[in-house]
Amino acid sequence: MEYIKIKEWEEKFDKKQKAKEHQENLREQRLRQKELERLKSFEEKENPVENNFSSSLETFKVDTTKEN
Repeated sequence: MEYIKIKEWEEKFDKKQKAKEHQENLREQRLRQKELERLKSFEEKENPVENNFSSSLETFKVDTTKEN
């Protein structure tokens, strides 16, 4: 009888541990997702400056008709 109670307690404990691990994994996953979104937002803020330079360089024309 006591063996059965111990087994039940162990199973209950294992289920709680698995649930805790699952919750921790979900929390870590949410943190990683937030970090990725933050980095993406930061990159999007930085890229418009680079894009402006690129587009300015693309429209920059050199007068090739003059000779040195």
